[in-house]
Order: sequence, then structure tokens, then C-alpha cells
Amino acid sequence: MRDAPAFDRSGGPLPSPDVSAVPVRFARKWAHWFTVVACLAVFACAFLPWATSGRASRSSYALARSAERLDLINAAWQRGLVVGWYFMPLAVAALWLAAVARRPFAVAALGTGVGALAVIGALAVRSTRLQPEFGTSATIVAGGLAVVGAVATAWNQKEIR
Repeated sequence: MRDAPAFDRSGGPLPSPDVSAVPVRFARKWAHWFTVVACLAVFACAFLPWATSGRASRSSYALARSAERLDLINAAWQRGLVVGWYFMPLAVAALWLAAVARRPFAVAALGTGVGALAVIGALAVRSTRLQPEFGTSATIVAGGLAVVGAVATAWNQKEIR
């Protein structure tokens, strides 16, 4: 049986709602906060176990400290990755402030940086002989979502209202 068309009080049919703009409005309003939440997840994932060596499970910061003490950081990109990782909490705080201040381009730039840094760092750990833990997988997912949110934020190119 067909659904009967809806009528207003005057007896005319009700206009069908325009739902095509709903995803765009949703993305404009919430993409920056999605980026913030994803970057906070990256920050939280930094303290999860990233790799196991022997009997010890180590977080990302413990791995970076151990690699520096053992003089395993030789290339410039490795040094940049470690220094960037140490500054990642500051970048997440700046990203949150940019979101509160409604600065979408700053949110997009910082979100892309944090997300890319997280994915590259986790993949670098996975490429070693260490036994990877669930922290690297969670960081790859959170970093990827941060980049997606940052791209969505930049795509909108409007001040957040």
C-alpha cells in the first residue's frame, strides 16, 4: 500500500524537505571538533603500549627515549620525528585553542600535522624488529581520522559559526 501524501491545513501538499544540504551543514559545524577529538585520541594513544621488547611494553615516549639513549636515531628525518613527537601535546593544545577561537585553517593545519606525525611514527615503529602492540594500530587509526577531519575542516573554508 502506498503512503498517502501529507497535506497542510489548507489542503495542499506539504513540500518535501531538502535533505541534500544536511551533510554539508553538519560538516561545516562539526568537522573542526571531529579533528580536535581525533587529535586528543592521538595524544591518548601516545601513552598506550606501542611495542614490546623482552618483557617490557613501552609507550611511544619510552620508545623514543630508549632509541635516543641507544643512539639509534641517526637520520635527520628520525630526529625530526622524535622532536615533533615531543611537541605533539603542545600542538594538540594549540589545535584545541584554535577550535575554540573558530580558526578553521589553524585547526586544519595543526590537525594535518598531528595526524601525519602520528601515522608516520606508528608506521616507523611497526617497521622495526620490535613486537608491535595495539597502541600503534590505535594511533594509525586516530591519526588517519585526524587528517580526514582536518581535510574536511579545510574543505569548508568558512569561519565556524
